[in-house]
Amino acid sequence: SYLNSRDNSTKTITRIGIQSLGSPLWTDSDDEVADGKAIAHFMHALRGLLRSSLAVCAITFPAHLHSKSTRNRVHHMADSVFSLHSFRGSGSMTSEVFRDYSGLFNIVKLPRINTMTTHGVDTLAYVFTVGRRRFAIETLNLPPEISRSSSTPDTSST
Repeated sequence: SYLNSRDNSTKTITRIGIQSLGSPLWTDSDDEVADGKAIAHFMHALRGLLRSSLAVCAITFPAHLHSKSTRNRVHHMADSVFSLHSFRGSGSMTSEVFRDYSGLFNIVKLPRINTMTTHGVDTLAYVFTVGRRRFAIETLNLPPEISRSSSTPDTSST
């Protein structure tokens, strides 16, 4: 097959994108969502193909449609797991600090291929902005909180 080609003359990385794995669009039955075991089996087979080829795969997974055990299986089968939380639609619940950003980007799991530990990062929480042709991820830098105790008068000394 194309993924398992051992031809040394062409070194092209194949990029595969799978959108909404396990959503109702992926099932052929009347079930609402795909079975967690079937998703894990598919990801295990895909992982084996990717390990023996020059290819990468990005998968989006609608976690809100699945149980916690299915999410844990998918997280276990993936090399890296990231979550996105949009501020759009939250209205007044979004803090004034986040008004310039589109949402939060959290690192759930980093790859540990052929190592005993994962690479340490400074922070696991980032923010992202979405432009017309740009998706930018930035470090979350919160402004310092002004102490409330300094603004109230000291009543202990009378």
